Amino acid sequence: MSSIPRALAAGAGRQFSVGLPLFLIALFVLIAMGNYLAGERYAPVIASGLLLAQLFLVLRHWRLAVYVLFVYVILEGFIINYFGARGELNLIKDGLVITVFVALLFRLVVLRQPLFAAAPWKVPLAGYALLYTFQVFNPALPSITVGLIGLRVTLLFVACALVGYWFFFRREIARDFLRVQMVVSIPVSIFGIMQYFLGPAWLLSISPGFERTIFYAGGRTAREVTFRTISTFASTGGFSSYLWFTIILTFAFYRLTRNPAMRVLALGSLALQGVAMLTTGGRGSVVWLALTFLVMALLMRRLRNLTMAGALAFVVFFLAVQVLGGSILGRYGTILDYDLVVTRNAPLLLQISAAMQTPPEGLGAGRTSSAGYRYAPNMEIISVENHFAKARYEAGLAGLLLFTLTFAVMGGHVITTFLRLKDPELRWLGAVATSIVLTIMLTFPLGNGLDIPPINFYFWFLLGMVYALLRIQHVEQDAQAAAAKRAPDRQAALLPLQAR
Repeated sequence: MSSIPRALAAGAGRQFSVGLPLFLIALFVLIAMGNYLAGERYAPVIASGLLLAQLFLVLRHWRLAVYVLFVYVILEGFIINYFGARGELNLIKDGLVITVFVALLFRLVVLRQPLFAAAPWKVPLAGYALLYTFQVFNPALPSITVGLIGLRVTLLFVACALVGYWFFFRREIARDFLRVQMVVSIPVSIFGIMQYFLGPAWLLSISPGFERTIFYAGGRTAREVTFRTISTFASTGGFSSYLWFTIILTFAFYRLTRNPAMRVLALGSLALQGVAMLTTGGRGSVVWLALTFLVMALLMRRLRNLTMAGALAFVVFFLAVQVLGGSILGRYGTILDYDLVVTRNAPLLLQISAAMQTPPEGLGAGRTSSAGYRYAPNMEIISVENHFAKARYEAGLAGLLLFTLTFAVMGGHVITTFLRLKDPELRWLGAVATSIVLTIMLTFPLGNGLDIPPINFYFWFLLGMVYALLRIQHVEQDAQAAAAKRAPDRQAALLPLQAR
């Protein structure tokens, strides 16, 4: 995709200069931030600087701005913890999503391009979004602000589906994304492994803002309480979810690349990611990772390959236990403890029953959001991890029905979209993205909700990728058909010259 100003000029037939507006905005920001700098309050300055840089990028280099959003999703937790959870830092990611989305939307409207592929789930999703928006004004909420927080947490990242659909404009861009995410994962994984060996005291020496996160990162094994690493994320759950996704994507890159050096780097990255995942103590993410590989194998009809993948995973696990110590074995050994698994997950499944006891109109948007509790600490806490229960609590019975219908239709349509991919490389990329999307949906009842970072970004972004791959296939097929049609005409034009 070309830069936004050039595209606008091509579509609207006029030049669009961004230099003067950006200069005025930058000047205003510098003046407004003067007091913060003088008082050594750097968090607002960092937030404003990032948003200003993003504004420049979306106007000049839109795809690079998407990469900035992707990297910030990974680094957000470290920045927030470092500065002690300053409120303005929580809005940076929202600002990045909005600027990328609005710039893309404006360009598509000006150029009269279709926004998204035809998909039947868009209708129930629009109904759910509309109903959820009305829940902002539910009288059961302590304030409209809590509802707006819920709106932001629940619906903002839907925009990433459109972003992903147009980000993957050619198959080369999909390969580039896999390579970038692999390279970014290397320092993130190493940072997490370092935390395991250096301990929470090391993080506290970096900033006292990590104290609250360290408290919640304590993991209990059969013998002791261990520190579950967080790397650059706000919580250990965010880190383990990130590793779940990036292992799948790195594996895809390894299968696709033919560069020997890149294949070696991919294998090294997978080893680091696997060890880093064990340091998080995230038992659920290990299970979800295995489930994703199973879904991928079913989609590609390569169940026999699971044997090799399982053997490789066992070797990595064995070596990691030798390096990391027995506490890792004690924690992950409980995955096979049936009683513990039932004790841990049965309450999550039963949360929907408790939610059904609430009024049918629901309790309002943001009612189960942790961000809402931080704004309104006196609000009664409803602890919920089952995403269907969350929909029932916040959007009522109608909201639960629309939510369920949306993702039932979406799951079926994503599979049929994947099955239409015939090109081997596009089909492999589609299997990777589809398997992640489907696994997240399958685990909605067990805590993988769309309001949790980085799940919210990866789900919608990779959903857009699935549909983008089908568009790429159609474009390439049309180009090949046009080239084949021109070839006889070109040959016919040469015949008179050959006759002479």
